[in-house]
Amino acid sequence: MVLNKDGKWKAHSKVDGGAFGSALIKAEEVDAMPEFEGVKVMKIPTNTSSGLEPKEVWISPRFEARAKAQADAKVRQGMKQTQEHLEAARRDRFKK
Repeated sequence: MVLNKDGKWKAHSKVDGGAFGSALIKAEEVDAMPEFEGVKVMKIPTNTSSGLEPKEVWISPRFEARAKAQADAKVRQGMKQTQEHLEAARRDRFKK
């Protein structure tokens, strides 16, 4: 399990692969604590030669919602900048 505090992810605890249910319960308990911005339960392969990558298996809903809102805001900002650039290019073209 990893925790997000002050915008940084830090390892919190490890559990055996068969203790997934208890990891989820613990993650939900920790997610309710206001001092953390988010919680993830990760499945990290122990055999590094397997070629498997770490995988997020659960993300706290409040962190996921905030991340989506931030991504949406970036998209809106990018669309606004693109529109401003296009309008400036049109103005420059008509000035000539």
